[in-house]
Amino acid sequence: MKIAWIIIAAALLGASFTYLVIQPAEAVAEPASAGKDEATAKVEGKLRALNQEIAQLKTRLAAGPGSPPPAAPAAAKAGEGAADVDQKTKAKEVMLAQRRTAMKQQVEDRVARITEKLGLDAGQAAAATAWHAAHQENLLAAGMKSPPDPRDYHLRMAYRQDLPPEVQATLTPEQQAAWTKYDADNRADSVESITNAEMGFIAGTLDLSRDQKDQIFPHLSELYMQDTYADFANVVDVPTLSSQKDADNERRRQFYGTVLDAKQMEKWESVAASYKDGMLQQYSTPKR
Repeated sequence: MKIAWIIIAAALLGASFTYLVIQPAEAVAEPASAGKDEATAKVEGKLRALNQEIAQLKTRLAAGPGSPPPAAPAAAKAGEGAADVDQKTKAKEVMLAQRRTAMKQQVEDRVARITEKLGLDAGQAAAATAWHAAHQENLLAAGMKSPPDPRDYHLRMAYRQDLPPEVQATLTPEQQAAWTKYDADNRADSVESITNAEMGFIAGTLDLSRDQKDQIFPHLSELYMQDTYADFANVVDVPTLSSQKDADNERRRQFYGTVLDAKQMEKWESVAASYKDGMLQQYSTPKR
């Protein structure tokens, strides 16, 4: 999978496939154009959702340790009339319609691709289409909540296969063999991409040596492979989200402590703590 560098900050901070935190509707589930490959389309949506958090993280790091979380967005400007509000509402409705059109095209492209790869029949393709469409609607609905609902955390965090379980159960032996390879390749591509991304970030941020890189890479790959089998259904509120981030960080901390020197470890701890604080703030503060 192709991936932009900005996604890596979430990876560093113990984000098991932390490709995004649910954003407002303006930033949710905008798929890539039909001309882009599916791997790029998957990453772009996750990348957009991280932009705001990464910007906040950079601001807090620049301010130094102990700096307060970013302030909540200001309320609507004084004097904003009903006409202005109505105009914004209409603009949002237009945006949502455009999103749905784009999402529909993305689903159609994805199902067409897997249909060709596996030779799905019409019923299998229809079931897969409905499954993906429902997921996109869930993402869109989640993005309209303010603050984001921790119960929606799994929607983007969990690795999502290209076929629903009920369709997998109907595959012929020939289709099953093709599906097993297809899914394994997708899973491996995801792991390789996010591992490379995190390595690129920490290599520069922590000034890793070649030997440190060689030790960390296989460890991270294994963590991310494990995460492709996690559903994150344990995250249901802010306290459980906090616990999830603590667990993600601890998995890295135990290994990093054997590889990084004291200065590098201190830097990583600072970045990890700032990211977690920013995430919890986002899930706790309504957007205006």
